[in-house]
Amino acid sequence: SHDKTFEWSDKTKRFLNTENTICPDDMTIHFIHPDDQEKHLVAFKDTLANRKIYNAEIRIKDPLNDEADYQWVQSLGEVIRGESGEITKMLGLFIDIKERKNIQLELERRNKELERINATLRTTEREKSVYLEKIELQLRQIEFKNRDLDQFAYVVSHDLKAPLRAINNLAAWIESDIEEASGETQYNFHLLKSRVERLDNFIDGLLEYSRVGRMELALEQVDLSLMISDIIKSFENDHIKI
Repeated sequence: SHDKTFEWSDKTKRFLNTENTICPDDMTIHFIHPDDQEKHLVAFKDTLANRKIYNAEIRIKDPLNDEADYQWVQSLGEVIRGESGEITKMLGLFIDIKERKNIQLELERRNKELERINATLRTTEREKSVYLEKIELQLRQIEFKNRDLDQFAYVVSHDLKAPLRAINNLAAWIESDIEEASGETQYNFHLLKSRVERLDNFIDGLLEYSRVGRMELALEQVDLSLMISDIIKSFENDHIKI
């Protein structure tokens, strides 16, 4: 009509649960879901201004049942104008798209869930990468330490044990060259060789200790009496009485 209002048929008014006239500048019809009213207004005004077909997916409530849930529909409408271009009426219809929309919403929900899972996986992959880098760094550090231990074992076995063998051999030669050695001299040679043997055993112990963690350990019984006896002997001639 000339006063820019729309007049609905009785059937439409009953379906829309609205009054006789609705101003196009205030189309926030109460049966449309509040979240869809802005979308409806934009589409409706665009239809009036640009002479387009009204097309919007909105949620509407059954006007015959106040307790009913909102349902998804595709709302289509066309403005009919007179010879001078004035709006005379608007024809429209609602298409039930509930099933399609539910599928679409479910797909969107699943896509968001997949995005969340992918984000979690990306985070997990980054954490895994950082963790592997730390392990690789630790392995390199262990490798460097093992090299140091191997170098230490080489030094001990060659640079320390060789002089001990020379001392032991020299003591044996001197002892054999002395035809008649006094009891004290013989005791001192015996003490010298025992000290060399003790130091040799000490070096062997260091070598075994350097290999701890890189070789399989075997359980064995230890004679504590013999161990204590060896400890007591290690204090010989040190002015200590036990």
